[in-house]
Amino acid sequence: MSNKAQSPSPTNFRAVQFLVLGAQFIFALAANTIQPLLPTIQEELGLSIFASSALPTIYTVSLAFTNLAVGFFIGKLGIKRMILGAGILGVLASLLAFLSPSFAVLTLAYIAYGFAIGSAFTSLTTLYSHLPERYRDFGLYHAFFGIGGIVAPLITGFVQNRGLDFHLIFLVYLILMFVSFLVFLLFPGLENRKYQNGSMGSMVKTLLGPLLIMGIAVMGTYAAAEIGIVTYAGNQHIGTYSTTPAQASLVLSGFWVVFTLSRFITDPLARRFGTKTLVLACVGIAFLALIGWILGAGVWTFLVIGLALGPIFPAMQKFINNHLPDEKKGLFNGGTYASLGAITSLVLPLMGSLGEGGIQRAFIPSAVCLILLFVLVPVVIRRLDNQP
Repeated sequence: MSNKAQSPSPTNFRAVQFLVLGAQFIFALAANTIQPLLPTIQEELGLSIFASSALPTIYTVSLAFTNLAVGFFIGKLGIKRMILGAGILGVLASLLAFLSPSFAVLTLAYIAYGFAIGSAFTSLTTLYSHLPERYRDFGLYHAFFGIGGIVAPLITGFVQNRGLDFHLIFLVYLILMFVSFLVFLLFPGLENRKYQNGSMGSMVKTLLGPLLIMGIAVMGTYAAAEIGIVTYAGNQHIGTYSTTPAQASLVLSGFWVVFTLSRFITDPLARRFGTKTLVLACVGIAFLALIGWILGAGVWTFLVIGLALGPIFPAMQKFINNHLPDEKKGLFNGGTYASLGAITSLVLPLMGSLGEGGIQRAFIPSAVCLILLFVLVPVVIRRLDNQP
C-alpha cells in the first residue's frame, strides 16, 4: 500500500520521465567510466594491472550488494528518499575520486560509486515502473543508459588524448550529480512512495518465490549472454577476422550504437507485435547471427547481434514490472540488477577457460544462454498472464 503523499499531476508525468532519464544518463556515465579509465589510473598511480583490478572488482561487489539491499528497503524508506540517498552517495564518491591523492582513497571512491549507482539504478527503475503506461517506455529508459555508455569513453578519450588530469572527469560527474540531486529534491509533487513490505523474513520469502526467481533468472541469463559476447568480441575479431585492435574497437562501438538505437523502438514494437513475439524473435535472430559470427560469416553479423539483443532486456523488464504488484517491484528490480554481476562473474571465467582451446569455443555459454531464453521467456510470460 502506498502512502498518502501527493502523486505527480498528469502534467508532471512527462517531466518525471525526463527527470528519471536524465539521472539514468548521469549515473550511466559514472558506471561506464571505470573500465576505460583503468590504463590511465595504472600509469598515473604506478599500478600493475593486477593491483588496479581491485577497483572494478570492489565496485562490482558493492554494486551487487547495494542493488539487493535497496530492493529490500525501498518499500520502507520510500522511492524518492532512496533516489536522494543515491545522489548524496554519488556526490560523495565523485568528490573522493576528484580529490583522491592515493590509490587507497580512489578505492574508497569506487566503493561509494558502487553504493550510489546500485541505489540509483534500482530506485530509478522502480520509480519509472510506476509511471502511467504512456510514459513507461523501458526501451527509452535503457537507451539512455546506452547513450551514457557511448559518451563516457568519449569523455575519457578526450581527457587522455589531451594529457589532462583524469581527476577532472570526476569533477564533471560531481557537478552533474549535484544538479540531479537538487532537481529531485526540489521537484514539486514527487511523492516519497512507500509500501508495507512486512518483515525481512516475508520479503526474503517473496524474493525467493518461483515467479520472482524465474523473472530474475530470465534477466540474468540474458545478461550473461550479452556481456559474454561483448567481453570477448575483440578477441574474436582479431583472431577470426584478422582485424587490428583499433578496428576491433571501432566494430564494438558500432555494436553499441545499433544496440542503443534498437532500444528506442522497443516499446512501439512490443505494442505492435506483443512482448513474447518480439523477445523470441530477437533471441532467435541473435542466436543465428551469433552462430554465423562464430563461424566467420562476416564482421557485419556482430552488428546484427547488437541490433537483436537491444530490445530483449527492456521489453522483459517492462512486462514483468507491469504484472507485479507495487510492493514486489523494488524486490524484482533490485534482485535483477544484483543477479547480473553474480551470474556474469560465473560465466566470464568459464568463457575465458573455453577460449583457451580456440576463441570460438568461448561463445558456447552465450549460445546456451540464448537457447535457455527460448525456454524461460514463454514460461515466465504465461505465468504472469495467468496469475490471479
